[in-house]
Amino acid sequence: MDVLLGQIREGLDYLTIQGKKVNKIKMNPNIFEKMTNKLMDVEVSEGAITVFGITIEADKNIEVYAFVMDEVT
Repeated sequence: MDVLLGQIREGLDYLTIQGKKVNKIKMNPNIFEKMTNKLMDVEVSEGAITVFGITIEADKNIEVYAFVMDEVT
């Protein structure tokens, strides 16, 4: 799970440098469940958690994870 969180952090940093603002992350429900079980210091609220200041929610249509974003003007 630490590897996945590292990949998400790197992706967030890259997108920020590119002028993009990530509003939330959608994640495969199985991976989401494993993450929430492993991370003891996060609280699941209405099927979502907040990590790196970004909301992560489960979505059965996502293979691993996907960033939902808007362009920064």
